[in-house]
This record gives sequence, C-alpha cells and structure tokens, in this order.
Amino acid sequence: KIKNIIAQNLKLWIEKNKKKSLSDNKATISILANIWAENDDNIDITYWKALARELPDDWQDFSCQVMENDNIVEKTYGHILQKDLVIIDISNTPSTKIDPIFPVIAFINPNIKHAFIQSWCKDTKHGIRSITANITEHGFVRKKLLSQLIEVKDDDKRLDVDKETLLSAIEIAISMVIGRRRLLIPLIILPEHLKIERLILKDGIMLRGDQYILEDIPTPMLHILLPFEIQTNFRHHSSISIDRFDEFIKWVNVNLKNPLTLQETKSAYTELLNYIDLVVMKDSEIWRKFRMASD
Repeated sequence: KIKNIIAQNLKLWIEKNKKKSLSDNKATISILANIWAENDDNIDITYWKALARELPDDWQDFSCQVMENDNIVEKTYGHILQKDLVIIDISNTPSTKIDPIFPVIAFINPNIKHAFIQSWCKDTKHGIRSITANITEHGFVRKKLLSQLIEVKDDDKRLDVDKETLLSAIEIAISMVIGRRRLLIPLIILPEHLKIERLILKDGIMLRGDQYILEDIPTPMLHILLPFEIQTNFRHHSSISIDRFDEFIKWVNVNLKNPLTLQETKSAYTELLNYIDLVVMKDSEIWRKFRMASD
C-alpha cells in the first residue's frame, strides 16, 4: 500500500539521524507520529505509537493566526489550548456572521486540525458545533465553514446549526468519501421532535468506514448513523442510496442501547431520512444528482 511505503520512508528519514531530526523538526515529527499512530493499517504502528508517546504535545509549538478583536496575531496552539477560550477554526467553505461573544478565531492548519481538536476534546465538556461566516481574505469576501469549539453545558439539549451550514457540511463530507460509507451526525443538532435519542447505539459498538459530518474525530457528543449509503468508484462517480435500508434497520435494531421493536426503529429512521432528504438537503444540487444516480 502507498500509505505504508510513505510511513516506512518517513521512519527511515527520522531514524537516519534521529538526534538532528528531533532537534530541527520536533514539532513536525510530533504531528506525523500522532497521525500515523492512529492508522490501524500501518505495519509500523508500534514504532509510531512509541514515537507519539515520546513527543505527545510537541506539535503544539506550531503557530497559527488568531484574531483578537480586529487584530490578527500569531500564537502557538499550545498557548490557545492552555487558555480558557472558545476558538473558531476557519476551514474551507460557506456564510453568515460570527457571533461576537466568541472572541478568538484560529486559522488552523488542516494537517494539525485533528490533533488540535483531539486535545480540545480531552475535556469531556468540550464539544464542537459548525456555523458559517463571510470572511474577508486579501480584500475578497469568501464564504467559510467554521468548526466552533465550545463548552457544552449540562443543561444544553440542542445546539443550533442552521440548515445552510448543515447542507454545506454534508456536501463536503460526501466529497471526501472514498469507497462506500455512511455519515455520522451529532445528535444534539437534530430537532427535538425527531426524538433521535431512541436511535442511540449500545456503548462499545465499533463503526468502521463512516464519515463524521461536522468534525474530524468523535467528540464527546453522541452521534447518530444516517441510513444513506454513499458510494464512489474510481471514476469519481457517486451515488447516495437506501437500497439496503431494511438490512441496515435490522442491524441498528439489535444494537440499540434502549430496545425498540423493529417497526419502531424503522419508523424513527424513516422520519430522520425524510428530514435530511426533504428538509435539510432539498436545495442541494449535489444531493439531488447523487440520489438520482442510485435509482
């Protein structure tokens, strides 16, 4: 596999002159070790896990741009994580305004984003919600999708994510799918009338090949598996289908945290399916095109 070849070459490069590598490139090696240590397909995973333990937080020496009031300043990720701040990460895509109660905006390097969010979410009260904003860059106003790092209060049952943001986030998640996957969506952004809590899976259920819609890692927020199956082939043709819906419902039903009848599970998922299909994604050309491709 290409990934294993890359990992092996990186290992050789580090080990060839480890003392100099760690002296000159400690932050870079730290982030690489953290990334490769989580890759279960990596044949050298024991090596990368050991290196990640040796350099767990050195990547935090990287700097990023942080907006305070109207000024952009350089700060390290470590500095941000040590402060009791709420951070908005500017990724890539869509619109509206940033709520002024959040004082800091961090422009996070995508290579470090995973480790940064993982560190943020070590505190089980920390979570993420997505919003959109118009950001001015080099004199141009661009729409951006923002992952907002927040503290989730015990009495918060729902987080308000507007439909435009959710539509954009789902489109982005679809574009990142390789092979066959389903999408995971945070429970607390779905409307209360759907009673999505009924569809929470048992603790310890492992989900493989699934794409998180609003963040890079599973945060402390509970997630729900959407029933749509997204498939891409080597020519980048995609389809979004519910062809194996009944099979999916049977699997969910036996793995629910709180038992429901098979019909109750199917009814709950049908409501969720219709909400995504007919409310959230009704204005998405991409969604329409890929759904039609499955017919």
